[in-house]
Amino acid sequence: MFQSFKETPSAVRTELWNQGFSDYLVPVKVTEQQLNDRLSFLKLKDDWSWIYLSDGKPAGIILYGEAVWGQEKVGWIGGLAVHPEYRSKNIAKLLMNQAETIAKQHSVSRMTLEVITENTKAVELYKKLGYYIASKVLVLKRKVTEKPQSKLSFSKIAAEQIVEPDNTPWQNWLSHGNEGYKISSEENKRIGTIVLSRNEQQVTICQMNLVDFNKDGENMIRNLAEAFGREQVVGMNFSESSQETKQLLNIGFSPIVEQYQMEKNYNTDELE
Repeated sequence: MFQSFKETPSAVRTELWNQGFSDYLVPVKVTEQQLNDRLSFLKLKDDWSWIYLSDGKPAGIILYGEAVWGQEKVGWIGGLAVHPEYRSKNIAKLLMNQAETIAKQHSVSRMTLEVITENTKAVELYKKLGYYIASKVLVLKRKVTEKPQSKLSFSKIAAEQIVEPDNTPWQNWLSHGNEGYKISSEENKRIGTIVLSRNEQQVTICQMNLVDFNKDGENMIRNLAEAFGREQVVGMNFSESSQETKQLLNIGFSPIVEQYQMEKNYNTDELE
């Protein structure tokens, strides 16, 4: 039996989330507020996200969202977990099918999700459900304590001034609560643009487009840390093979998580 996230008491859904991720490869424990904030920040829908009940007890949870991206409607899975006591009972598949039912009803043409590469059971499940590996993405991190070599400014800009590549992971979209900035030198020379998010602990780079990274990349990162008052700078979901990833690795960033970006396309017949 399915019950919407919205209809489920906050304490119950948060406990289920934390139990489901209690043995996960990276820490995912959250408070009630943090789980609610996750939905808001990642544009997930509380009435399209689901709790699976087994004999009336919460057994699994899936978070789902969708939006128009470019010329197509895209759906994404923002988290899936099954309580340890209910593993190997096909619940993850049932949850995925429920999310995909909503996606098809809403004429979504492509589904996307991320999964840690070491989570082989989940990868195999998604493949059986028709998903393929679109790319391998890395989460990169660096502690920045060095002072800038020269002053740069970050000026917030409108969405239309950011060119987002078609293969941008859904969490990195500007429309997902992230901020776009133009980067300029003291002489008002254009250095490039950046899309980022921030919290109390870190500033996270979601997209980056510099005119000359070899010349300005290190100084930009130092300015970024100083301008936003965060020593921890993270590069989120950068393609392993991209030039940006190579550039960040070359200036001291280290990979902390490796994920597959997996996708599934629906044909016209499936949406009818």
